[in-house]
Amino acid sequence: WDVFMLSGLLSLRELHCEGSGVSGNIKDLRALKDTLEKLNMHNCREIEGDFMTLSDFRLLKTLDLGGASGIIGDVREILTDDFQALEELHLPNGVVGGKDHQFQLISEVADVMLALHRLQQRIPTIPRDCYWEL
Repeated sequence: WDVFMLSGLLSLRELHCEGSGVSGNIKDLRALKDTLEKLNMHNCREIEGDFMTLSDFRLLKTLDLGGASGIIGDVREILTDDFQALEELHLPNGVVGGKDHQFQLISEVADVMLALHRLQQRIPTIPRDCYWEL
């Protein structure tokens, strides 16, 4: 099924579809930006899009996109006003700064570490173990 099918469920607060065959682009969840509190799409390999599409979801507390190989983005783009309610964050390797990300340049690592440090100051539950490759 396609995530677009959920756009009419305007009072949806939690979406758990870990490892399911859900497909589509996470931008199709934009209709839920004022209600969604928990989003678990861990290992949903048919989901795609930039995780920053969800940055203004004002009630989003849990965002788990780990293992969702079609998700992209960069933690360095997260601003102070983004993800205001977030308490838990898991990002895949397609996101710069996500778990197991493969860096092309060593010079990128310092900026990513700084961005993650800022996030951890705001969201203490962000995993502190980072595994990356060059």
